[in-house]
Amino acid sequence: MLFNIEADSGSEIAGYLVPDSFSDTPRLCLHAGGALLWHGEASEPRAALVAAGRHATGRCGFRIGPAEVPGLAALADLELREPASGLCLYRRAGGRRLVGQRIFRLETRLLADSGFDRAMEPHFQAWHSRIEHFGAETINQLFLLHGIASSYASGRVQVPAHPALTDGSVTVMLQLRDPFEELAERIAVLAGARGPLARHLTVRERLALHGAAAALDGLDPGSARAVRRLFRRLEPGVAAALSNPLARQLTTASPGDLCAPAAVAAGLRALAGFEIVSTGELPGYFEAAAAALLELPPPAPMRDPHAAETAEIADALAGISAVQAMLECDLEIYASVSGVFDGLASGTSQG
Repeated sequence: MLFNIEADSGSEIAGYLVPDSFSDTPRLCLHAGGALLWHGEASEPRAALVAAGRHATGRCGFRIGPAEVPGLAALADLELREPASGLCLYRRAGGRRLVGQRIFRLETRLLADSGFDRAMEPHFQAWHSRIEHFGAETINQLFLLHGIASSYASGRVQVPAHPALTDGSVTVMLQLRDPFEELAERIAVLAGARGPLARHLTVRERLALHGAAAALDGLDPGSARAVRRLFRRLEPGVAAALSNPLARQLTTASPGDLCAPAAVAAGLRALAGFEIVSTGELPGYFEAAAAALLELPPPAPMRDPHAAETAEIADALAGISAVQAMLECDLEIYASVSGVFDGLASGTSQG
């Protein structure tokens, strides 16, 4: 999906929306005050889209004015959405004091904590969470919204697949997690203990982790004994699919790609380009650093409702040599970043 808001004069909004389907006519809906005020088609012809091979007819443009929405100019909280996906294409600033930055919070967890993201929503004109569930073209579009200087997005995306994450177009924040805890949570998700996989995984992730999900089906993810027994006889293909999720996210373009030999160095280079990187070893550090960067009050710390169970399984996994080998790259990256925070913690205690 490709889209752009070309102008909002107050009395008229103009732009285009290219659907994922080559021949479909795109549809839009406009909301304000929590109510649906208009829905219709984007049917204005755009010859350039046909010439570029992006759409069969080029009928993807739209103009919304008082004829479609009486009183359009006065709608400060207007939102324009694509109804099938729910994607917010545009919303007005509405006179709010906004953060004038383009921010992206890189998510690594399958069970993301949306509390931090929700706390950010009122402070940005454009706001999108869990963007991994959109296509690559749409994700790239969200990073570079035309005419929007205040934007926030979060999601579990592959860093090399999106140049804006490494070329300075957006400011990236990340809170890392202990690799054994990350794997423990993934086991619970893939075993079906946290609800349907489609709720947590993208289509590409489900394909990449299909074999792992089958191997974990029926496992009690809260039983350390059962987890130890399974991972001591894990098939090589399943072990590969579960290996080094952090390093792969930082250094590969697809969830199914495996790490290259220099993945640790490449992963650390990627992290060096991020504005905020935290391991959670200093409680509240990530939230405080984000608040200082954005000049906002610190939001509540991100929480894991299954923390106790996750920690118990993580301890069991940490004692299995095969699991240590599976997570070798992630453990090196995490240890390198943790070393920085060990120094901070030491300096704080001495001060």
